[in-house]
Amino acid sequence: MPAITPYLVRLDAAGVALAASLFIAWIPLALGTLFLAAGMGQAELVELLSQPGAWQVLYVSLFVLAGMAAAVLLTLASGQGCLPKAGRGKTAAAGIAAAAAVAATFVLFIR
Repeated sequence: MPAITPYLVRLDAAGVALAASLFIAWIPLALGTLFLAAGMGQAELVELLSQPGAWQVLYVSLFVLAGMAAAVLLTLASGQGCLPKAGRGKTAAAGIAAAAAVAATFVLFIR
C-alpha cells in the first residue's frame, strides 16, 4: 500500500489530471490553427464558429468536456491523496475546489 501524503491532492495525480483536461481544451485551438494554416482567413474562421451550427457546438462542447474532465479527474486525484479518515464528501469537495481553482486561473490569465 503506498504511503498517503498529508495533502488532499497528490501532485503527481493532479498533474496527470490537469494534463488530460488541458489536452482536451487544446484540441479546438489546434483545429482552428490547422484551418488557418490551410489557408482559411481569420474572418472566415470567426464566421464559421460564430454562427449556430455543428462547428460551434463541437467547439464549445470540447471546452465543456475539458472542464468536466478536470473536475472528475481532480476528484479522483484527491481520492488518492486524502487522509484515510477523510470521507467521500471531503474528497469530492477537494477535487471540485481544485478544478474550480484551475478553471479560474485559466479564465483569469489565459482567456
